[in-house]
Amino acid sequence: MESIPKKEQLKARNDCSETFDRKIKSLTEQLVIKIPVQLFFLAILSPIFLLSCKKSGEEVISVNGFVKNRLDNTPVVAVPIEIVACGGYPFKCLDSVLTTITDANGYYNGSFTTLPGRSYQVSVGINEYVSNSFYPSRTSQVYLAKNRENKIDFLQTPFKNLSLNIKVLRHDYNSMGVFITNKSPYFNFYKTFYFGANPIVDYDSTKLYRVEGGETYTAIIQFTNQPASGGVGSGLLSIERDFEVNNSDTAISIVIQ
Repeated sequence: MESIPKKEQLKARNDCSETFDRKIKSLTEQLVIKIPVQLFFLAILSPIFLLSCKKSGEEVISVNGFVKNRLDNTPVVAVPIEIVACGGYPFKCLDSVLTTITDANGYYNGSFTTLPGRSYQVSVGINEYVSNSFYPSRTSQVYLAKNRENKIDFLQTPFKNLSLNIKVLRHDYNSMGVFITNKSPYFNFYKTFYFGANPIVDYDSTKLYRVEGGETYTAIIQFTNQPASGGVGSGLLSIERDFEVNNSDTAISIVIQ
């Protein structure tokens, strides 16, 4: 077997070395060009990729609006706005997903990520406008639409303090109670003003109620004779008086001869 002369071996090595150097140089030039381009596209596309990486069925819902006084259209400030998730079996709307409050202009806003198989309601929570045990803790529930901005305004009826004074000069009964009612079948307050000796003479007493403003009410004063041992009373006498409560606290005095 013939051996390759040393001169040719050396030339071959030099050729290989030059080829390797050229490849290294070419690869280095390609990397210098490609790396900045790759970094540029990565910086542009990364937020898009991150935003699109959400679970199946999830969406973002946004909602905003104003809460105003129904009687004079003024802003209702610092009242809670609550969003609850609805679903399950039995169907219920209990799980709070977002709570915020109105600002000095009565404005609120918020957004949240949905869960699969749920609908959502926004409502005004308990506040001085709806704080009454005869009313639900959440009022004016409105369902939210998905895939768009929800603009939902609320008009709230203010609750006002009613001071009711009853004067009785003389009546031959030993018990007196007062109903405060209006056209709503759910609005009906009863308070016992008097239970004692018969007759009721020179009686003067004041009770406080919390009622909706902008309404006409009826005070129903009922007199009966109640047995000391309890049971059903006798001799019922009812006297009715109508009055209005506007957008301010109200004092009413009723004199019964």
